[in-house]
Amino acid sequence: MQSRKLAKGDILWKQGEPADRMAVVDGGKLGVWTDRRLVGIMYPKMVLGEAALLALGEARAVVRSASVIAVEDGTTVTEYPATLIRDAMGAGVPRLVLRTLSGQICRNALLLLAAHPHEPALEHVLRGLIGGQVEGERHLRAVSTWERFLVVFELLYHLREGLDAMRTALVEPRRDAELTLVRASELSKNLLKSPDAIADVLEFLAAERERSELAGFTPPER
Repeated sequence: MQSRKLAKGDILWKQGEPADRMAVVDGGKLGVWTDRRLVGIMYPKMVLGEAALLALGEARAVVRSASVIAVEDGTTVTEYPATLIRDAMGAGVPRLVLRTLSGQICRNALLLLAAHPHEPALEHVLRGLIGGQVEGERHLRAVSTWERFLVVFELLYHLREGLDAMRTALVEPRRDAELTLVRASELSKNLLKSPDAIADVLEFLAAERERSELAGFTPPER
């Protein structure tokens, strides 16, 4: 593994590069850009680059789907080769991967609920999804082998990716972004029973608010 310290505007990864490492944010903030569009802000203890795990044991190459750039001076990250994650089952980083994905799923579902509060079919499905994440929390902690981890990881990864697409299509075009975030924060306190889960999701929602505020910012070319 490798620790890196970045100044504002420094590039961690470029879109299209081979994806063979993951990273955990230790301090500061990173912005995630796809084709010059800001799609996410990553805070400390959040994991990024987890798609690198998809290539392990497979005869396929994985490339970066986004560029990752520091948005604060003094941003620090620790990079982990994907093989190290596989070999470190039972340690902290694999657990953090699943926790990050679960939090992102809940964030997206809450934003969809908040943006469309009067759609019963949508509400039924998304409340069930959030409830499943809450109930599944203790089972995530029990995942201790690579084989079990990979099954759970792929499930959560693809759920997150699908909900990301839904957020882009059904939430972002709306003009009431701040009201949607306020509603999502209130829903999180009602639907998430664990204080830790509420804290995690509120942090993801804070990152979403910051992403909205920086949406017009274009990163420097370096």
